Amino acid sequence: MNIFVPLKRPRIASIWAGLLVSATGDQFYQIALVWIAASLVGSEAGYLTATQALAVCGVGLLSGVLVDRWDNRRTMMGAELVRMLALLSVPLAFAAGWLGIAQLYLVAIVTASARAFYQPALQASLPVLVPDTDVRLATNSLLDATRRFARILGAGMIGTVALVLPPEHFFVVAAATCLVPVLTLAPLRAAFGLTPQAIRGVGGLRGFGIEFVEVFRQIARHGPLLWSLAGSTLGNGAWNIVFVLGLVLHVQNVLPGEIGAYGYVMAAYGVGNVAATLVVGSLRRVSLERIMLASRIFYGGGIVALALAPNVATLSLAAAIASFGGPMNDIPFLALMQRHFAARQIGRVYAFRLVVDSVGLLAGSVIAALAFAAFPIPWVIGATGMAMIAFGLLASWRGAEGKALS
Repeated sequence: MNIFVPLKRPRIASIWAGLLVSATGDQFYQIALVWIAASLVGSEAGYLTATQALAVCGVGLLSGVLVDRWDNRRTMMGAELVRMLALLSVPLAFAAGWLGIAQLYLVAIVTASARAFYQPALQASLPVLVPDTDVRLATNSLLDATRRFARILGAGMIGTVALVLPPEHFFVVAAATCLVPVLTLAPLRAAFGLTPQAIRGVGGLRGFGIEFVEVFRQIARHGPLLWSLAGSTLGNGAWNIVFVLGLVLHVQNVLPGEIGAYGYVMAAYGVGNVAATLVVGSLRRVSLERIMLASRIFYGGGIVALALAPNVATLSLAAAIASFGGPMNDIPFLALMQRHFAARQIGRVYAFRLVVDSVGLLAGSVIAALAFAAFPIPWVIGATGMAMIAFGLLASWRGAEGKALS
């Protein structure tokens, strides 16, 4: 099924449009945040990324349980409104002459925490909004593609907007885009009202812990999902090692002075990402488990090819190959999660996924700093790719048997 078929359904088209606009605005926010922080504290601005990951780790364990107890639509609207207020605080503080690095850290924590509520609530809503399994797979692909499309749209728009607005006002643009999902969700009360009410469990921190343990036990019984979570953690670590730092250093060595080459390679990654989303989202009656588990092989193979690539063309091709690994893992994971878990549990499962992703990003940041200081750049990139291939082969063998990790 073509992934654009769900757009024929007004409620899905409305949610998708709001999500796409918000994700595009998020590109403005991410770039402006680091840009302004770098002007204030220099290279220490890199700690903002780690802070966002830590925020998701801390909040994700709590948000998953709360999302399953709250109204999904109101949670999503509330999360976007909180993000909007946090973003608007930056240009207001700048105008008053109060803007400092402490406020940027606070904004980073608040916006990351709001996302940790929005995304699980969205995923928990889909089984009710889209009961048909095939259409839901296409819907997952469509919604997942918004952040991939946004990377392309945002990059093109930022260059133009920067001609007329200073970076501080990028936060105004990002805040304005937060209103769009709120407005698109507001008329959908009846559709979200069909979502079953969550069963109220034990209160307090003990209750949160019990409910998370319950969900983890169920994930452990479904081997492919558990292997996918492990692969997602490793994959996010590899992202920080290879694409955030390693590729920049590698391009500088292979093509000295060609700063624009990095942009071309990442553009190829983005195009491949979108192409993979279109392909995976259009498949029917296929083994989602096998596609999901094999994703790390594609990802690792592309990374190994990056380490060996001698020019921009081969670097771009390798990046495009690696990019297929993301949609091959993410889209089947969402479909299987919605198939095997009750609606009241999906928020917790997806929040758990956000937490393990953030753990991978944090670990990758530390490993990258240590590894590139001690070993040749191509060796580190190649070793990372080989590790992903090895994991993918192991996951395809063991995970497809439905065995849990021991």
